[in-house]
Amino acid sequence: FMNDIDNPSGQAIRNEFADKSEADEPQETTGGQVEVTYLLSLLLFDEIFALIIGDMLLAVISFVVVGFYMWFQTGSLWIAMFGMAEITISLPLGYWAYTYVFGIEFFDPICMLAVYIVMAIGADDVFIWFDAYKQSAYESPEISASLESRFIWAWHKAASAMLVTSLTTCVAFFATATSPLLSIKSFGYFTAFVIFLDYIYVITWLPAATVLYNWWFENTGFCKCTCCGA
Repeated sequence: FMNDIDNPSGQAIRNEFADKSEADEPQETTGGQVEVTYLLSLLLFDEIFALIIGDMLLAVISFVVVGFYMWFQTGSLWIAMFGMAEITISLPLGYWAYTYVFGIEFFDPICMLAVYIVMAIGADDVFIWFDAYKQSAYESPEISASLESRFIWAWHKAASAMLVTSLTTCVAFFATATSPLLSIKSFGYFTAFVIFLDYIYVITWLPAATVLYNWWFENTGFCKCTCCGA
């Protein structure tokens, strides 16, 4: 490939190799050996692409595992789907807020690690909300008598608990954004935006999905995970 004179890519690699290769002078301490170091942009692209594919595969596997565990824990495929949807939606909306609302131009690839953080926090928020909703059915009659009273009680209980955890996490990542390192600063801002938007969705989007769950699935057994006895 590199010896093919008529191949433009081969010529580009030969030129780049000639420009960026370095050879150490033979020394007695190294036994007279010559060490050659080089950097080729085409090979570097292949390595980065392979790493990106591997990381994306890990993200997909993590997403599937969290989704199935959410289904197992809540006992409802419906709630698990909407829970994973609100986690997913918070990522592009976080990027939109990061780029267009706050006008931050630099976006470091390390920011994509936020997907693992928001999956953990988002799943925890789903569990808090749904546990509060299920608990409302066992409260006193003035709470458990109607869907409206149950939602009012569950929403206040869950929203306040999730606000504490989400707010402290956002503050922690905003504190990270004070780092002089641009990559860490970018990661702190983006992750804080994503977590905040995930909280907004979990107190709006998920309760709306729970209303439909109450109407359509709660007493039917449809979309339930039978292995957890829910």
